[in-house]
Amino acid sequence: MFVVSVVRCGSFQWVAHRQARVLDDAAWFDADVRPVHALPHGRRVSIMRPTGRVDIPVPFVQVVARRGPYLVQVSVATTTAALPADAATAEALAVGQSTVIDGDFGAGVHLLELRTLVARTAWAYALVLLGLYLLANVVAGVRAARRRLRAATPAPRDGDLRWTDVTGRARYLSGVTRARFWLVIVAWACAGLIPGPVAVRVAVSGVATIWFVLNRWHTPASRQLWGRHAERQVWTGRNRGAAGAYSALAAILLVVGIVSLIAPAVLLALATTEYVGPDWRWNPAVMADHFHLWRLVPPALLAVDLLVVSAAILQLGVVFHAKARRRAVLDAPGKLAADGRPPILFLRNFSDDDVTIRTSPLTRKAIVDKLGLRQFERFEEILVRYLSVYGPVIAINNPMKRAPLGAARQTLPMESWHETVSDYVGSSAMIVVAAAPDQVTEGLAWELAQLSALGAVSRTLFVIPPYPREELTARWARFRQMSGNISIPGSVDDKLDRLLVLADGEDRWHGYHAARRTDWAYAVAIAGAAEHVARRKGGVASGSAQ
Repeated sequence: MFVVSVVRCGSFQWVAHRQARVLDDAAWFDADVRPVHALPHGRRVSIMRPTGRVDIPVPFVQVVARRGPYLVQVSVATTTAALPADAATAEALAVGQSTVIDGDFGAGVHLLELRTLVARTAWAYALVLLGLYLLANVVAGVRAARRRLRAATPAPRDGDLRWTDVTGRARYLSGVTRARFWLVIVAWACAGLIPGPVAVRVAVSGVATIWFVLNRWHTPASRQLWGRHAERQVWTGRNRGAAGAYSALAAILLVVGIVSLIAPAVLLALATTEYVGPDWRWNPAVMADHFHLWRLVPPALLAVDLLVVSAAILQLGVVFHAKARRRAVLDAPGKLAADGRPPILFLRNFSDDDVTIRTSPLTRKAIVDKLGLRQFERFEEILVRYLSVYGPVIAINNPMKRAPLGAARQTLPMESWHETVSDYVGSSAMIVVAAAPDQVTEGLAWELAQLSALGAVSRTLFVIPPYPREELTARWARFRQMSGNISIPGSVDDKLDRLLVLADGEDRWHGYHAARRTDWAYAVAIAGAAEHVARRKGGVASGSAQ
């Protein structure tokens, strides 16, 4: 029995699209599709064997044709012997039906096969993912260059100070870390391009993910970053429920953000097909009657919008991970009780809490932070990251603000903070001072005087935060004014744009310097100075996991 169907569509464009969809489905049924010469754009579809996808009696023949806003379909289930005659009859019925309806036959529409679209999307996804991270790095590089952190003076020679240039070691570590990071990003991006079963692609992505998570063997000096005494960020034992919930939400947003990049990749894959016209707008023959409003948005603009949404989701994951860390953060007494090692006391002007520096994502602990698009971190977090292997880092909190992430804070009353700070100076294995204040303050001046009075200068690291070189002279002059009891050599003043860390050595002061203030330069300088202090004290407990 022949079944004749005539469907009126809203417009010629939509009927052309409907016909193209029918023919596209036929390709998935392994059907034999041949042109009907009596009908412009007419096609005869023959399914000769069961497909397992749809329960259709075979042999099955369908003739598909269109004219104007009408779609004509003539179908028949036949036998192998009657197939030639029934196919001819179906074509004749379709031709006869087409002659009695109005309209123009118009141009043909050729849709992209799904397997071809998947292959093109894989290439586009690789370009989108790599392009997104490349853009983030370029923007961060421009921002870092504008901060003028490169030194203008040549490397100093030893005199009344012993100088150590960390530039070479820092560049090496930075290059290796950057290569590892991009190797994993490329592996993720190109996993879909690997020929073979889907399981192979999933395995490549999984291995890259595991390697990315476990990649913590950074050694700025002799002690490994993220050893057993490394700073715990979420699972500290405090607010486990809230911290765990925020951490899980951050992980979900990370996955959603990466997967959502497929949407702009699909749009880029369609850009070379008939879905998109030469004017970079949707082809009316395909999209004019589509019920989604996004058909009105040009594909290029829509791809950019979706890319921005994906980037926002990734950034939101970083925000929720920070919330998890805030819920789990321990105060100074709690940190000392949990760790058990002598503390490292961080002294600074409260204004130094906001200074930031560009960091290598791979040196961060959580995968959410590693894959997030954030390129800058607070400088204090860098100090804590590289000092935690020597002891728990603590600091006095600004009573006017919420404690930021970084050193474990303790908020002290105004009338008794001097006594607590003196106790910490006496019991600390090491003291770190931010030596470039923006103003002279009585609090920091008193703390510096305590270092001299309690004989703690020999275990103190004076760190120059990453401020523009034009500001360092004035900032250092303020520090000099407040540290009159500490005999720092005057030759330091001419090399401020290179100086990273200054420490009182056994026979003379020791300065660590670099051609540029980078996170790795600070890492090498801080680790070297800290190990020097540890050796002088007879060894500070290391969190090294060798």
